[in-house]
Amino acid sequence: MAEHFAANLRYHSSDIRGGMQKKYAATVACMLLVLATFATIASLYVKTPSSRQSGFLYASGTSLMRDGSAVPMFGVNDDRAFVDTYWGDYGQNYVFPNFNGKIPGVSSAGTFWYEYFRYFLHYQQSGTPTPNLFRVTVGWDFGSEDSYNAWKSSPTTYFADFDSMVTWGKAAGVYIVPMLVQSPGDRTYMWEYFNRSSARYSHLVEFERAMMTKYDNEPQIAMWDIYNEPDVGGYWPTHGGITAYRAWALAFTADVRSASVNHLITMGHAMTSANYNFGGSMPDYGLDWAQLFDLIGIDVMQSHWYSTAEDQHLIDDQVSWAKTIGKPWFVGELGYNAYPSPTGAEYPIGHWPWFTTQWLATGIGPVASMTWLDNGKGAYAEYPYSGPLPDYPGGPPPPPPPPPPPAADTTPPSRVTDLRVTATGRGFVILQWTTPGDDGMLGQAKSYDFRFSTRGPITDANFGFATHVELPFLPHSPGRGEGVAIPGLARGTTYWFALRASDEVPNWNLTSNSPSGKTL
Repeated sequence: MAEHFAANLRYHSSDIRGGMQKKYAATVACMLLVLATFATIASLYVKTPSSRQSGFLYASGTSLMRDGSAVPMFGVNDDRAFVDTYWGDYGQNYVFPNFNGKIPGVSSAGTFWYEYFRYFLHYQQSGTPTPNLFRVTVGWDFGSEDSYNAWKSSPTTYFADFDSMVTWGKAAGVYIVPMLVQSPGDRTYMWEYFNRSSARYSHLVEFERAMMTKYDNEPQIAMWDIYNEPDVGGYWPTHGGITAYRAWALAFTADVRSASVNHLITMGHAMTSANYNFGGSMPDYGLDWAQLFDLIGIDVMQSHWYSTAEDQHLIDDQVSWAKTIGKPWFVGELGYNAYPSPTGAEYPIGHWPWFTTQWLATGIGPVASMTWLDNGKGAYAEYPYSGPLPDYPGGPPPPPPPPPPPAADTTPPSRVTDLRVTATGRGFVILQWTTPGDDGMLGQAKSYDFRFSTRGPITDANFGFATHVELPFLPHSPGRGEGVAIPGLARGTTYWFALRASDEVPNWNLTSNSPSGKTL
């Protein structure tokens, strides 16, 4: 939860004799392969209606669409509901029935989320605009990689929480934006996530890719928020400023995004705290400044606003930038942050009717209040509300989903043993291998994790520390030959390569053999 109460404004990618003709043909073939690789990689970052199943949100210019129609979205944030439910503190949350409240009479993830989304049903009847969006923390780290370990060691409990949330959100017609990692950036252990060679970073990528893969067929997830406010917390001023941040953010996005075929990707930014967060390395406030937060692989721009200034030009600026960039713009956190609170609100960040109305009128993206409290501009609807709640539409609601049983599929794809370098060139290497299956060599595997290193052969022990490369394709039928060109490498340098493949669970196979090749 953002804590910038006093700020006035924050908005929160060998010439062999007689063989010249063959050499020329081979060179042209390599160049075409590299160009095709670049083109395919670029296409992965363009989420069009034809690239996903029907029923999912997609971006069309600055609009969010579903099956050809624009979808306006308004809602609220909650940093506690999922986390406390996983920990067994059933009922505790940040929103209902009041801020930092507790829903009574619930004793499981299923009963909690059933009651939680009934409050949305109530405000859908009484509130304007109609709430249909829920941005929620589902990844957290309080010093012990908590969500990674929860997902890894207690998957039944973790997914019972997540599945119940999705089930009842869908029943209430509420889109969900899961935040895959919350960012208490002032805690130095969080800075390990900015080191792509660290175990923490490797674990985060593993967790996020697994979540995206598991829920890729769930249209109630509006988009994945892959990192909340990585631009905040004091790390970047002494670690390269905005240039280093963009390099990290682009690489991180590339490391996770191919795991999601059907969903949009966003990343929450504080943005107008940028001069402070990046040590004065930002350009003047304007389009150039905004474009620094436009990342290849991010489908929806996202800023966080905490302010008291009701100036139309501040909204108009972002509308103009969104249109120039060509992406929807999500105000992922919005709060009227008069401090001290003129109403004595226990948390001096409140609902902001003026901004909400003006923003939604632009049609360029959703907005989610940080709270619905009255902090001087009025509460949302009659918030807080503690009266009777409506039932779900369409008759008696379905029973909450039972905790899923342990995965029956424990067989990973077969290990790739024939990865080989087939050509090298000026800053690129071409490799081939035989495609594994889903279970050994049966069925079709789900995804690849391809990596390279300049430090020696890659093994199971050091795989997570090698550099990840996003392949421009998913595994094909087992036994088929695969090939890829890896461009952008340093010239005259020896590289080692390796890959792993997973099924849908995901079960990952062992690290492949690790051939090497030296660029020209």
